[in-house]
Amino acid sequence: PVRICRVPGAPQEPAPRKANRPCMEIRSLRPGEEDACLDLWGAAFPDAGRAYFVKYFTRDPFRQVEDTVVCVADGRIVSGATFVRRTVR
Repeated sequence: PVRICRVPGAPQEPAPRKANRPCMEIRSLRPGEEDACLDLWGAAFPDAGRAYFVKYFTRDPFRQVEDTVVCVADGRIVSGATFVRRTVR
């Protein structure tokens, strides 16, 4: 995992968390966090809806746990991306 704590206008280097500094952790999705990730994606893409993304966790035979990366701020998943493994010819 990577922790990033920054203040606007400050040098872009990781720093220890201090009051009023937003900290984010970038890491792989952990078991049990799938629902939070699906809820986020469903809210971000309302036309597709949450159900559209379920297949990436349940029906993708190539999926590996580390294929989904999330950004966590204040204990809440605020962003996520999943990498879909496919053979390209």
